[in-house]
Amino acid sequence: MFKYGDPRRLPTREYSNILGGLIRKHFPGIVNLPSGGRDVAWTWKHYSYAEDPSGKCANMQERVVRHFWKYFTRAEGKEIACDVILHELCRVRVTGMHYEARVQCVRDWHAERKVWMSKADCRDTLMAPWQYLQNPPQYVGEDKACFLAMVIWWTSPEYALSTRRASEAFRDGRWITCPGQQELGPYLAARGSEDRRDTKLVWPFPKVQDQEGAAS
Repeated sequence: MFKYGDPRRLPTREYSNILGGLIRKHFPGIVNLPSGGRDVAWTWKHYSYAEDPSGKCANMQERVVRHFWKYFTRAEGKEIACDVILHELCRVRVTGMHYEARVQCVRDWHAERKVWMSKADCRDTLMAPWQYLQNPPQYVGEDKACFLAMVIWWTSPEYALSTRRASEAFRDGRWITCPGQQELGPYLAARGSEDRRDTKLVWPFPKVQDQEGAAS
């Protein structure tokens, strides 16, 4: 359904890679929640809570969408369907971005110590806060408060429980893959389009102690 806006000037990357790059480029960090408090932009819905610093768009969700359509045009007669699919892809991509960020933190921390780990091992490995804090994801940039909030969630008992359940579901064959790995129609029917974690953390976040006991 997505077509390049100008066939004579094709981007060097496919639409999925371009979309992932835009989601990272426009990651809003910590956002104000309508229900009160603040939280990391864990979901695509959270992007709609963040104002666009440039003032050109109503929020960061709109900015990502507009930026994407600079590279592509909607198929004629399927404009609405294209928008629906784009938002669903963004929803999955944002969740996956954070998931992969934690896995990469684990991999990087061990690689710096000459310890090789497979991706599967990294997925099942939970580290201490001081370990995560040494390897912030590139899309977080210099936003230390945002990364600290992410680490607090990654090291919480709730996250450990969700990780264990996800691993069990994957091993049992109950894991639902994302669009691109299966037909989008059945995926939408299976998963719906609801964003879930809107009230997990409130501001201010507690300080995390590093290995030596100093506040990070």
